[in-house]
Amino acid sequence: GIISYRSMSITKKSETHMNKKNISEDGTIKNEKVYLKVKDSNLYNEIAYITLENGLQLTMNFCRFEGEINGEVKTYYTWQYTESIRISLYYPLMIVNNANGERMILIVALPNAVINKIEPRYDVEGLMSKDDYLDSSYYTYPYPDYDAEQSGRDYDNSQSVKSITDYYTNHFHGHMENDEFVYTYLGYKFKVDFNATTFTLTYIPE
Repeated sequence: GIISYRSMSITKKSETHMNKKNISEDGTIKNEKVYLKVKDSNLYNEIAYITLENGLQLTMNFCRFEGEINGEVKTYYTWQYTESIRISLYYPLMIVNNANGERMILIVALPNAVINKIEPRYDVEGLMSKDDYLDSSYYTYPYPDYDAEQSGRDYDNSQSVKSITDYYTNHFHGHMENDEFVYTYLGYKFKVDFNATTFTLTYIPE
């Protein structure tokens, strides 16, 4: 559960290239394009999710493909056609009122491959002033393996629920308390509600 992957799209190319650095006799470094045949013409645009020990998440966008050069087929990882390889550190945020009614911004821990909805790039003043961000819809997340195109009635969430409870149990003291599953992160307590195709995090003031 430390690293997981999400496939975003497939680019169709029969051939692509990568850069190879060659050092000449005088020490000059030159880039040389090396062309590779793409097996099945599929370039897979993917995101890798890497969970850190502190509960934050690194994501890396990249392209993966099976390429052939000089008769040898290998798996290659490179930039996507639409963007360079990008690594981001995510701070999933939650806007809450504490027990005294004071507005706070908290960081929440999310399991791998769960896409957060409020990020640090949001305007802090706007986050603190708008009641909209207190709504639970901002902290309700689709299960990582749920395909929105399929019917919720045909979806079995048991594996996702287990992986999420295991994540919070193993890393953030997750446990049942008064018939609710709760966990503690950075000194704050949260409740997890498991829905049919989503799960919801709720801050518990103490």
